[in-house]
Amino acid sequence: MSRVLILSHPRAGTLYTAIVLRMLGLDIGHEREGKDGAVSGIFGPNWDFSKYKIVHQVKNPKYAIPSITTIKGETFNQIYKTCGRDIVAERGKVRSRLLLAMLSWDCFTDWADNITDKFYRVEDIKDYWPKLLKMLKCKKIKFPPVPDNVNHINHKYFTYRDMEKVDKKLTEKIKKKVIKYGYAV
Repeated sequence: MSRVLILSHPRAGTLYTAIVLRMLGLDIGHEREGKDGAVSGIFGPNWDFSKYKIVHQVKNPKYAIPSITTIKGETFNQIYKTCGRDIVAERGKVRSRLLLAMLSWDCFTDWADNITDKFYRVEDIKDYWPKLLKMLKCKKIKFPPVPDNVNHINHKYFTYRDMEKVDKKLTEKIKKKVIKYGYAV
């Protein structure tokens, strides 16, 4: 069995993916290490990446960023620490939760994309399942029945137009990543 590290921004399907993998009987940690690996977004710098097969899990930022606005300040601090950015300098300028979520998602995806060139969209996990099983060196098992609304938090919905009002340049950068990851703008 290979150890796997699935990097994903908090509020972008990390718990869902950890539950799916645990249903296989794997010891996969959510924001912590398990015997077989982890699904995490904020504790990376403490890990030896050479021990893992690493993949970046993305979630459509149209849905991820609004959900990210609900996370706590200390989580944002940890994300910035993980990504090597100076949150103290940036936080003084940031007055909007939406802008903070946008900066966080952008920062995290830059960092994760630098660690691995492999990614999949959480919305397509069932299609990616055979590759994930191969990565884990697991026998072929049917995708487990897990509701896709695990850990759902109600939040305000934002459009790209809303994001542009907050920071047009950053929204354009996010849209380029949207296309890179295969989502529609």
